[in-house]
Amino acid sequence: MYVKSENVLRYSYEKLGGFVQAFEDLVGISDVQEAQTSVKKAENEFMTTRGQVQSARSSLSSVQEKLKDVRRKLDRIPRDDERYLALATEEHRILVEEKRIKSEYEHLEALERDQFALLSGAVRDSHERERARAERTKHWSVIGSVGGAALGKNFSLKFPFSLGGVIFLLQHLRTMCCIWSCCRVEP
Repeated sequence: MYVKSENVLRYSYEKLGGFVQAFEDLVGISDVQEAQTSVKKAENEFMTTRGQVQSARSSLSSVQEKLKDVRRKLDRIPRDDERYLALATEEHRILVEEKRIKSEYEHLEALERDQFALLSGAVRDSHERERARAERTKHWSVIGSVGGAALGKNFSLKFPFSLGGVIFLLQHLRTMCCIWSCCRVEP
């Protein structure tokens, strides 16, 4: 008995979910959710790149401090001292490392700018889709209001001054609200 009711419930949710999905597509909620997903993806990529830029900046600063330290030592040591050659070699090694890190840093900065441009575009697209969804919702609200008024007028002509017509309309309205609230899937 329990398995059968579970299957009926699952089947009902699948059918109602299809109607809810069709409604979301009609109103534009699916487009907005898709745009928000692309914004989140672009934001994650931007933040990852931003972290890499900060790490490269930190490495570059560290290497530049080492270079300053070696140059200070070179300035204090006479050129005929044995340590001078070792410090000059160390300076050369640090300069090569600095050049590599600076190149990587500039590449990451350019990538960060590109990622920011993509993020800005995704946000603009999301805002545009949200505006379009609001417009569609407004239009469907007007259509629903006119349709509801026409139905109300039809029921008032069919059931003039009867409480039965009002009760009938309220029961159907309550049923539709229950179906909508049960099937609504939050993003």
